Amino acid sequence: MLAPTSGYISQQRGRRRTLTPVPWLPAKKEKEGNINQNVNNKIKSLLGTVVQREALVISENSAQSLYDSKCRITDIPENSRRVGLIVRKIGMLPQWTKNGSRILCTLLEVAENHVVSVVSPEAWYKSSVVGKRKAFNRDGPMWRVSVGAVNANPTGFTTAYRKQFVKAGVPTKETIGSFLVSGDAIPTPGHPLDVRHFGVGQFVTATGKTIDWGFQGAAGCVF
Repeated sequence: MLAPTSGYISQQRGRRRTLTPVPWLPAKKEKEGNINQNVNNKIKSLLGTVVQREALVISENSAQSLYDSKCRITDIPENSRRVGLIVRKIGMLPQWTKNGSRILCTLLEVAENHVVSVVSPEAWYKSSVVGKRKAFNRDGPMWRVSVGAVNANPTGFTTAYRKQFVKAGVPTKETIGSFLVSGDAIPTPGHPLDVRHFGVGQFVTATGKTIDWGFQGAAGCVF
């Protein structure tokens, strides 16, 4: 930004836009000094064993929830809004059609996705400012479904952040996101999600975080 003052021009640089976490969410990471404070090697070993056993039990419960789920992918109507997935871009790969046409494809990894929470439109409308705008929109009542991705060591996160995963019976996740879901496509908390959530030839919408303007996003097709 250039500002003329007293007959000469001075240059002032604006503040770079940053992705600051919203203030109403609980702190995610523990402070560096609190993680290993007053913990000896014997207790660390015990905690590691407990974490491994918890992960084993949680994986068994997640597998069982596949059979207990009331919502099957094949039963979801085509025009319904389904829950999305949190993925990681791992590269690009060219593919060729039968007539020799070259198609450049983006490789996305679905890293350990689980449903963390399901909030009804009524509860979301009462408890959130965002819910007052999105719970009841032109598409009808929408449920807020939170999905976590990438299993992480729970000892590095705050108690407030871990509680939501303990309640759902899933491992502590590095990343969490929310999706708007219609009433006929609601999954159950703890339900695992993978690439089978989509079908071959189905069009999907991919969005991501970028710095400044960055990539504006696009629609893709599942191969």
